[in-house]
Amino acid sequence: ADGATGPADPGRAAPLFERACAAGAAPNGASSGGASGPDGGAGDACNALADLLWRGAKPLNKDRARAVGLYVQGCAAGGASACFNAGRALARGDNVAKDEARAADAFARGCDAGDGRACGEFAAALDAGRGVAQDGARAQPIYARACALGWRNDRCGK
Repeated sequence: ADGATGPADPGRAAPLFERACAAGAAPNGASSGGASGPDGGAGDACNALADLLWRGAKPLNKDRARAVGLYVQGCAAGGASACFNAGRALARGDNVAKDEARAADAFARGCDAGDGRACGEFAAALDAGRGVAQDGARAQPIYARACALGWRNDRCGK
């Protein structure tokens, strides 16, 4: 469904991701294209569907409010990328009420699940005291983990 074994077909992939997201398992034959975490579970399926809705991949209509809900749902199911995406939307107030505490929690969960971007954002939240108590000392090893997980940032020397 992602074009790896044939033409990309968001219209066919979306219902597979929808069922997997709701049921708690990744669908056979539907891939998120590696954009999500390694487990291939419901969190990744929710994230993949949300990504399609976020950008309005044809033939789907753009529905960013629904996408944010799916990112949050995917994060709750353990999807690392879903946590990063949920945190980013919550931190910015992008199609959802701005909530820095929930954003920091989503970033922390994404970091725990292995998303370097989420680790970087969680460390930055700790550094600045956005949504969590300011704790620069606690942020430092999380920045290091973010870099080890491939986060691209000046802090990583990249």
